[in-house]
Amino acid sequence: MPAIMRHLLSKTLRVRIEPMQDGRAGAAGRPIASLLAGLGVLAASCSAGAATIVDWHTGHPGNHNPGSPVQAIVQFDDGSGPRTCVGGGFRSAGALEAAGVACWNGSAWTPLGARSAAGEAFALLVADGELWAGRWGGVERWNGSTWVLAGPFQASLVNALASYRGQVHAIGDFGEFQAHQPGIARWTGSRWETIGRLPINVLAELLVVDDALVVGGSFTTIDDRPVPGLARWDGTQWTPWPSGCDGAIHALIDGPEGLLVGGDFQACGGQPTGPVARWDGSRWHALGAGLPGPVRALAIDGPRVLAAGVHANAILTESWVAEWNEGRWSSLAERTPGIVLAMAPGPAGLEIAGGFGASADIPANNVARRVAGRWLPYATGAIEGRVATLLSHQGALYAGGHFVVPGDQPIRHLARWDGGRWTAVGSTFDAGVEALAVYGDRLHAGGSFTAAGSQTLRHVARLDGDWQPLAEGTTWPVHGLVPWRNALVAREWQFSGSGSSFRLGLWDGEQWSGIAPDRVIESTPPIAVDGSLVFTVVEPRPAGLPYRQVVAWNGSSLAAVGEPFWNPPSALASHAGALFATGPLSGSSLSSTNFARYNGSVWQAVPASSNRGGSNGQVFALHQGELWAGGSFRETGQPGGRQLARWTGTRFEPVGNDIGGALGSALASHGARLIAGRGGRIGTEAITAALVAHGPALATSIRWQDPGPVVVGRTVMLTVEVEAASAPRAGHLSVIGTPSGACTALEPEPLTERTARYRCKLRWSRPGTQALTAFYSGGGHDDTAWHAARSEPYVVEVWADPPVFKSGFEPPGN
Repeated sequence: MPAIMRHLLSKTLRVRIEPMQDGRAGAAGRPIASLLAGLGVLAASCSAGAATIVDWHTGHPGNHNPGSPVQAIVQFDDGSGPRTCVGGGFRSAGALEAAGVACWNGSAWTPLGARSAAGEAFALLVADGELWAGRWGGVERWNGSTWVLAGPFQASLVNALASYRGQVHAIGDFGEFQAHQPGIARWTGSRWETIGRLPINVLAELLVVDDALVVGGSFTTIDDRPVPGLARWDGTQWTPWPSGCDGAIHALIDGPEGLLVGGDFQACGGQPTGPVARWDGSRWHALGAGLPGPVRALAIDGPRVLAAGVHANAILTESWVAEWNEGRWSSLAERTPGIVLAMAPGPAGLEIAGGFGASADIPANNVARRVAGRWLPYATGAIEGRVATLLSHQGALYAGGHFVVPGDQPIRHLARWDGGRWTAVGSTFDAGVEALAVYGDRLHAGGSFTAAGSQTLRHVARLDGDWQPLAEGTTWPVHGLVPWRNALVAREWQFSGSGSSFRLGLWDGEQWSGIAPDRVIESTPPIAVDGSLVFTVVEPRPAGLPYRQVVAWNGSSLAAVGEPFWNPPSALASHAGALFATGPLSGSSLSSTNFARYNGSVWQAVPASSNRGGSNGQVFALHQGELWAGGSFRETGQPGGRQLARWTGTRFEPVGNDIGGALGSALASHGARLIAGRGGRIGTEAITAALVAHGPALATSIRWQDPGPVVVGRTVMLTVEVEAASAPRAGHLSVIGTPSGACTALEPEPLTERTARYRCKLRWSRPGTQALTAFYSGGGHDDTAWHAARSEPYVVEVWADPPVFKSGFEPPGN
């Protein structure tokens, strides 16, 4: 038996999971059984506790932007004041569930419709004071409290809407032609009437110009008649444009000097124009030159023409925004990851929407506005981007990654949550933070950064007033930091022509050294177990050790831990005297599994309801004395997946609900909550709320107080009380569902330790029975930071004239 194994088996150990790479963190440090109990028999693990398990809660408090590509943006006034409304595939806005449409009232997002009500909105239209949405499955109209289908309608996708001669017109698959073949139709008030057929798999736009309905797109025919991507409908027939453009048209707008088109073309009517052209009634004209690529959106704001598009020949999609004024183009945003799909002038300035990420040019995701020469997000408070590491330290939560917290002074890559807001931590890093750890009572950070403020750094730094270097730093980016003995272990990523791998370096407070003379190359983030460091080695490996072998390093020598894996673990953890591994695991004596446990000689599969194809463990953490795993887990016989599993003492059991995809590589215990980081894209949905939390349920109720008789045109004060397990100090309430009144982001008036009151002034413009719904997004400290609740509908009778009876009594004759 190797010396290191005899050492591990000879005594009872104190075992803890240190803050680790990719945000793995935990806290134990209590006496437990030996890591590998005598004679190769694994020590019994403690049974699961009685903690209440509830579903995931999304994000920290804050009105973050809708979290998915936004397809459309319009100004809408339902009688309560102008609002900016956006449509897309997002499931939430302002931390509340949404059905693909949400409106911004100047301080907060208000979702229009619950998440289950409808799907993605590709187009929005305001017609006759009503809001219409084109979606998968048809066209819907918002009646003030819910979406109503205009149908029957068999369209699979509606991507364009316009109002022409008092009728709503739409482009979609209307079921009259073969599958996925779009047509142009008009709503007669009771049914859809098709007026044109387009080729299969094309997208097109609609616009009304000079008493004609104009359609532009990538099509070449309408009703099988040759049309070069642009045509007009006079109410009776389609007429091809006198001359077209040599590429697809993506945007149409009626300018002060004629029709403007933008797209992926360079000439119209045989004249060089670039990607924006103007029609004067008889021929095409260019609008200057020098735009960096195809145009996806156009807008008019006074004398200015605004264009947004993508860079030509870009390896990764990057958008730009430019302004045409006084005969020339000037840049408003040079490079923003993603694409701008829609633009409109708003009350305060230019508003844009799309599927773009935050950047130095535009500090916001998916929707942004330009005010007084600056780009601003619609709201602040939520991390937007990818969270790579989490650390709970001295009552605060630290998050590192590749993200931005929008605001007048955006916070990038590293932020501190104190229970009420995100704040910066020292000077801003110039690139992502991938690892956090506390060593020598100082916060340390590792990542791909090379500087913070004016201080030059090489991938690793300590916070001492501001960020300071650790000698010469590391050659390659750091993806993990682990305190071990009296040193700090850095997991350094390196890239060579044959691929990428990791190696370990040791910082003793003064200088760097290698973990072993041959610079051990490893793949699994290391964990500290008593006096040893446990990790996985891969090629080029030390002599005598197999490929993908878990090893223990005692400071001078390496020893194998069990047989090698065919697929290396994603993560390792020590808990209750046992060593655990997770990932898509397999080995010579190990069948395919997601979890394994070391029994003193070999790795054995651990029973789990999620051990089946498609499941994948990514990360471990200790939370309130229990071992948890994050990833994507499927229960046997059940569709979909879970993102969290808990060790019960005999098996890993998935808990919580599906949150839309696998967790990322950050998981940490913070107070009463288990915090996970996520990011990137899940299908077509970009994840904006980059943090989710799991923890004890909070008993919450929302109570309405009768406002008394409600009369059209008179303002009433509506009072709502929220009671939670602890006072909702930093929460806000939104009241929606009225045709002409809504209150959002209401601030609480504390009544008791557990109750807060919200007051909302409302005024109705028409009589009838109105239904109100209240949405609460809580905040405060630890276990209230991610709380949310929704009330049952509250019915209010609005009278045309003052009723002659007192509130609470039936009117005469009923």
